[in-house]
Amino acid sequence: MIDSTPEFEVTLGAHYLPEREYLLNVLLGEFLGQKFRSKRGAGDDVVISLEGRSLRLPQTLLRGGDGNGHGRRQPPRQIHGFDVAEAGFAQAAFGSRTVPILYGDSGSDGSWITQEEDEITLHADVLGSSFFLLSRLEEVGSDTRDEFGLYPARASLAWSHGFLGRPVVDEYVEILWELIEALWPGVRRRQTQFSVWVSHDVDRPRAFDYPGIRDRLFSVRQHARSGTLPRLYGSCALNAIAGVLGLPHRDPFDNFDWLMDTDEGQGLRATYYFLCGGDTSLDGRYDVGSSEIRSLLRCLVNRGHEIGVHGSYATMEDASMLGAERNRLAQILRCEGLPDHVASVRQHYLRWRAPVTWRVAEEAGMDVDSSVGFNEVVGFRSGTSFEHPVFDVEHRRELRLRERPLHLMDRGLRDFDQEQALSKIDDLRREVARHGGTLGVLWHNNTFTESSQELARYQRAIAGA
Repeated sequence: MIDSTPEFEVTLGAHYLPEREYLLNVLLGEFLGQKFRSKRGAGDDVVISLEGRSLRLPQTLLRGGDGNGHGRRQPPRQIHGFDVAEAGFAQAAFGSRTVPILYGDSGSDGSWITQEEDEITLHADVLGSSFFLLSRLEEVGSDTRDEFGLYPARASLAWSHGFLGRPVVDEYVEILWELIEALWPGVRRRQTQFSVWVSHDVDRPRAFDYPGIRDRLFSVRQHARSGTLPRLYGSCALNAIAGVLGLPHRDPFDNFDWLMDTDEGQGLRATYYFLCGGDTSLDGRYDVGSSEIRSLLRCLVNRGHEIGVHGSYATMEDASMLGAERNRLAQILRCEGLPDHVASVRQHYLRWRAPVTWRVAEEAGMDVDSSVGFNEVVGFRSGTSFEHPVFDVEHRRELRLRERPLHLMDRGLRDFDQEQALSKIDDLRREVARHGGTLGVLWHNNTFTESSQELARYQRAIAGA
C-alpha cells in the first residue's frame, strides 16, 4: 500500500536546474501538495520516482545547455492539442476535450503518453509550457507595448490561439495528477475549494476632486450620462452643482460603506489599493494623508479589510519610488494606531513589465503583487487561478514575492453588452471552480457611476463566494 503522503524523488536532469526546481515547487509542491526531494541527474529529462515506478517528463523548452537562453525561445506558431478523452482522462477536470500544448513532441507512435513496464513517459512538455505562462516569458524583452507601456492582450499567444479564457497551467497540473494517480493510486492531493478574492483600486475617492470648475463640470457631465448620480433633495442636478461648488453634497464615488457592506454580505474581505505618490497627470488627485482618507483607512481596517499600495504610474521600474510610497502608507497607518505592514501592491494602470516589476516589488519590501492581469480583456494572463511564487527569468532565480493573479476587472468588460458581460463572468467563475481556484476580481469604486449595469455585473462576479 502506497503511503498517502509519500516523499517523491525528483531527478532534475543536468540543465536549467533553477527553472526546473521552481516548476516542481509550484506544480508538484504547492498546487498538488506533494512532498519531494530533488537531485541533479544526467540528460534533459525530469523524472519523478517512488517505490520502483517513475514518471518521465522529457523537456523541450528547458533543455540543452543553459547558455542557450530560454528568454529567446518562443513556442512554435502551431500549438498542439492533447486529447484528454483519448488519454482516458475525465473531461470534467478540463475546459475542453483538447488541452493546448505549447512545447513537446509526441512519441514515435504519435501518442503523447507511452508506457513501458513501471515507467510512464509524458511527451507533452507541461513543465516548459507552464514556465512560459507563469514567468510571462513571451513578454520578456518584448517591444510590443501600448500607449501606457503595457503588453497588450492581443499580442499574447493565449489570445491568438483562443485559450486566454482557460487556466491551462491548472489543466497541465491535472494531466500530471492523472498520471501520478495511475502510477501511485494511494497518493492524495491537496484539496482546495472555489473562492473569490476581491479588490478595489482607489484611483478617485471623490468625484469632484478636480482643481478647476471647468474640469469639475466635465466630470458631472460624464456621470450624468450614466443616470446613476446620487440625488440631493431629490435632484441629481442640485447635487452635482453643490459638488462642483464645494458645498455639502452626496459624492457618487464615496460609496465605500456600501462596498464594504456588499463584500461582507458575501463573506468577503477586500484589498483596497491606495495611491500614495506620483506626479504625472495619470496619478491620483488625492492626498493619502488627508483627514478624509485617514478616516477611510481606519474604517476599512477596523472592518477587517486589507490595505495595499497602488504603485504610482512611474514605479513600474523604480524600486526606490515604490518603497517610498509603501513607507508613507505604513507611516500613516502607524500614526492611526493601525497595523502598518503593507504586504500587497498593484501597479496603477496595471503597468507591469516581466520580470522587472516583480524585482522592483520585492526590493521595495512587498510580499504579494497583483498586477498580472490584462486591463482591456478578462482572462488568465499567467495561466493559473492560484497564487504562486514568481521566477525572475533574467536573474534565473525564484523570488520571495508571490503573485496573486487578477482575472476579472470591470474595464475588461466594457466592450460587451450586459448579456455578454454576465456570460463572460460566468465562464471565468466556472473555469476557476473547476480547479478549486481563486477568482481574482477588481472593481473600482468609481466604476459604479459609469453604467447602471455595473452593479449586476459586480454582484454576479462575487456571488456565492
